[in-house]
Amino acid sequence: MKKLQLILSQALTACFANDVDALIPELWANEALLRLEKTLVMGNLVHRDYSDEIANFGDVVNTHRPSEFISKRKDNSDSVTVQDVNTTNLAVRLDQHHHVSFLLKDGEEAKSFKDLVEMHLVPAAYAISDGIDQAIFGQAYDFLGNSAGKLGVDPSGPTITALRTAMTNNKAPMGGRNLVMSPDVEGVLLNIDNFITADKVGDEGSALREGSLGRKYGFQMFTSHNAPSVSEIGANMVTADVNNIGGYPAGTTTIDYDNGSSAFSIGGWISVAGDDQPLKIVGDAAGTLTVSPATKYAIADNAEIKGFEPALINNLGGYPLLHSKDLIVDGGSTPQLGQLATLGATNYGLVNEVSATNLILNNSLQTAAADNDVLGLGPAGNYAFGFNRNAIALVTRPLPTPKAGTGAASAVVSDNGLGMRVTITYDGNKQGHLVTFDLLAGVATLDTNLGSLMLG
Repeated sequence: MKKLQLILSQALTACFANDVDALIPELWANEALLRLEKTLVMGNLVHRDYSDEIANFGDVVNTHRPSEFISKRKDNSDSVTVQDVNTTNLAVRLDQHHHVSFLLKDGEEAKSFKDLVEMHLVPAAYAISDGIDQAIFGQAYDFLGNSAGKLGVDPSGPTITALRTAMTNNKAPMGGRNLVMSPDVEGVLLNIDNFITADKVGDEGSALREGSLGRKYGFQMFTSHNAPSVSEIGANMVTADVNNIGGYPAGTTTIDYDNGSSAFSIGGWISVAGDDQPLKIVGDAAGTLTVSPATKYAIADNAEIKGFEPALINNLGGYPLLHSKDLIVDGGSTPQLGQLATLGATNYGLVNEVSATNLILNNSLQTAAADNDVLGLGPAGNYAFGFNRNAIALVTRPLPTPKAGTGAASAVVSDNGLGMRVTITYDGNKQGHLVTFDLLAGVATLDTNLGSLMLG
């Protein structure tokens, strides 16, 4: 099916004449779906759940965690031991309506379909691809407990080895492991001889020629500009120093501090020099911070403690459970795209257009939010994600086409676990055709044992 669509799409793109109607939704939908799948990174690497059943925003879809079995033994006289199929249902809410709309002014429709594809369709598909990948990356913060490396410290071969070990200890399958990183992390690794030198890599020099990391340490490596990379530059930081002459050993959960630039906030995040892990503040009293999880490495007296000032919910009525649109916030640092954001006990990632006053979470609110609730912002650094496909699920469903007689031309196409709707209507006031690409999606973590964050 996909190959047929590709051939059809290429043929239409190559020969579409100016005197043939370019506003055929099936053409736009087919081409958009092909472009979408081509540009997805995370969306192509995680478990996908799709069916042709029409859905509406807010619908709940039941997907499944893979079954787990134990190898049994028998001799010739024994019967086999039948194990229960323990597939677990996971309810995923379709709370993400990704869409791009634009207006084709009168006269622009006269251009060839090929020109319209390059001018409008490709950027639209790319934008939806970004939205989906950002939503999936936000789920990576569910895997903080399995991290390797240190924030602010360039990763190296031993860092990836530690990442591999963390996943293996959690019994993640050895095959099918992916590692997706930001361009900054890729740049660091490309400067390491062991990653690109032909006689050490055994790839006949392709890594050096192409600047590609390929497969290393059991991971297929990918780069994405949507991988979280959080900067301290220009941010409002909360800082202090560790205040304990003997320092603290690994495994510490309470840290005395002094020289604080301002008060810390329960629900905010910090990192401490030497440990350099994301630590959530769960208590702050009389110059003592209580953090979770415990420190992973020893820290010295006067080690710097730093974090972003949290944002505060700025809405008198608060926000209800499952709210999925903008959150209005104030105070604190300007949040950054991809940054960890914690509300209550739930971790999210920030997606789409982020500003000092408005932000969108990668998932709908899992608890209601009240005015002035603390939205903790994760520490600066790079967060690469190593995972098996079954760590996270992307669930998509097609939207219904408009009813006949509404004047809308619409089509839904699907292939390989993805679906896309295109709707075209005429706007008499603006004198042009409104073209909308959209799809319904939801994301969920399937198994935290199948992924690990590589900090850098």
